[in-house]
Amino acid sequence: MNIDLKNKMVVNVKFVPMTREITVGNATLELKRLENLSFFKSMSEDEKIEFIISRACHEIIEWFCSSTSRKTAMNWIRFKEELEGFCSPSKREKRRVSFKSGI
Repeated sequence: MNIDLKNKMVVNVKFVPMTREITVGNATLELKRLENLSFFKSMSEDEKIEFIISRACHEIIEWFCSSTSRKTAMNWIRFKEELEGFCSPSKREKRRVSFKSGI
């Protein structure tokens, strides 16, 4: 998936499990160690990518909420929802509710 920021669409995401990084557009996010967790080991590659995108975006949003304006944080929330919707449209509404209740 690549991210077309002008049109706010997700087109490319690259997952590198050995380095625990995810590249979204030009930003590379380092991930916490997940490979030793049993629930993560049992996931398919698509489920791992979906989980990592969700977690990485959630951590970015938390950081923005604590350090920048609410408007900037809301832009990241919308971006996260677009990423989740691209990965799994059937689960988008359920995740949106659980994510918003966590902020």
